[in-house]
Amino acid sequence: MTLTSAPPKAKLVRAIEVWRCDDSGQRLTLASGAYGDDDELRSGSESMSFCLGEGLPGMAWRDRSPVVMHDLQAGEFLRAELAERVGLSSGIAVPCLHRQQVAGVVTFLCDHGQDAEGAFEVWRRNQRDELALSGSYYANLDRFGLISQYVKFPKRAGLPGKVWSEQSPKLVGNLGSSKEFMRAAGARAEGLNAALGLPIFSSPLEIDSVVCLLSSARSPIASVIEVWTPAEPDDEGTDSLTLRSAFYGPYVDLAPAASQRRLSRGEGLAGRAWQEMAPVATDDAPAFETARGRRLSEYGLSTGLGFPVFVGERLAAVVTLIG
Repeated sequence: MTLTSAPPKAKLVRAIEVWRCDDSGQRLTLASGAYGDDDELRSGSESMSFCLGEGLPGMAWRDRSPVVMHDLQAGEFLRAELAERVGLSSGIAVPCLHRQQVAGVVTFLCDHGQDAEGAFEVWRRNQRDELALSGSYYANLDRFGLISQYVKFPKRAGLPGKVWSEQSPKLVGNLGSSKEFMRAAGARAEGLNAALGLPIFSSPLEIDSVVCLLSSARSPIASVIEVWTPAEPDDEGTDSLTLRSAFYGPYVDLAPAASQRRLSRGEGLAGRAWQEMAPVATDDAPAFETARGRRLSEYGLSTGLGFPVFVGERLAAVVTLIG
């Protein structure tokens, strides 16, 4: 087991949840979740359900668009008392759309205590047809957040603009020196080292917004970030996913094997999300990632999320987050 740098010292994302419609289609219920050691949060969430527009997941379901909630201990968050007891501060809900229907809502529940650093951003088109910041959560990154308020991204410019033009997730590592990240100097000063951009579509031809996850070495949103995309069918006509881009932080020895893999439906977190056509979260990533499960366990990487991105009905990519 070889690490290229020290493991993370703080934890920003305390839980990742996947909410999906029940059989009636009238309420969102918890389909899967990654809570780590937060047993109280887990047990207090398992019985919850949300109607359209209710709570953080229900708001994203209603709007079919990302929602940022800065104070989870306030009334709009239906688990406010629970959030106060376990120390949650903020959250973001991101809908997964398939054929323009909400296939699931992913919620990231955060705690910016212990000097945890990182950010979630929502960029939307303005009247000048540029992407402007419309929602954000900057954990202990006030200066970076202030600068970002004044930044705009035309199509094909910067990470949000490239996600917009390519209609697919995009991952950028080594932010402080990256020419692809227009705020590289600010990222370097704040210790941000990886950024993931996710497109959210209002229709197959129109983008609603771009969600950016900005991760730090001190408190990564995920220690492993991968983008898997559909490959050409093999000689037998079998579809698969191959790795397009990845960021492994200190766990770089995971890279060689991943770059050679072809995932079938149901294989790994990415293959499971592809199979279900919906997001999947887990507290047992090694059980999903059997080909590298032993190595993940050795590193203590247990939580995981598979998030499929569709353009209409076409699968554009599947993002995996492991931490």
